[in-house]
Amino acid sequence: MENPGEPIPERIAAFEARASAYVWDGLRLARNKGSQDMALYYTISTAIQSLNAWIQWFWLNSLLQSPLYTLWGPSLVHDLIRGDDWQVTGHFPRITHCDFNRRRPASVQLDTVLCVLTLNIYYEKLFIFLWFWLLFVAIVSTSNSIYWIGSICVSTKARRVITDYLATDPSTQTGGLSTEQFFRLLGKDGLFVLQQMSLNLGDIPAR
Repeated sequence: MENPGEPIPERIAAFEARASAYVWDGLRLARNKGSQDMALYYTISTAIQSLNAWIQWFWLNSLLQSPLYTLWGPSLVHDLIRGDDWQVTGHFPRITHCDFNRRRPASVQLDTVLCVLTLNIYYEKLFIFLWFWLLFVAIVSTSNSIYWIGSICVSTKARRVITDYLATDPSTQTGGLSTEQFFRLLGKDGLFVLQQMSLNLGDIPAR
């Protein structure tokens, strides 16, 4: 395992000697197999994750549906802040009627008593948290999916970033032909991998 205090040039050299070889071999193997859809598959997976988050959120909202509110979470928080009791809103009742049969020697009698639902105090807070958490996950997933869809449809930003990388390398020619050859050599998957490396590892390993 590498030492976190190791100088940056040595860590870059270690990355180039180990991980970068696997990245390049993987891209070359994908091109030999005629596959250049890595970015497309990743974007589809982010779209599926976004759809899954929204489905769970709508399902939770319908599970906790109320005749009073359309959006359950903010409305219930507003009721709690305003001090409206469950007896007014009807959400997560603390007391309810319970029916049970009591057997007598000659008959069965139906009795009704009041039952205290203490767990609803905690369930209310738990479902409020889940409502807002699923909404947050759905929004973030959708934003991420839109970002990658835009990155695939418009590669101008990725090409500009890689052009800046090439400009900082003194061993690379800066002519337009050399840059275009480099883009063709990378392909769509190469651009995607460099974007991922830049986002997750930083600009230094991507260079």
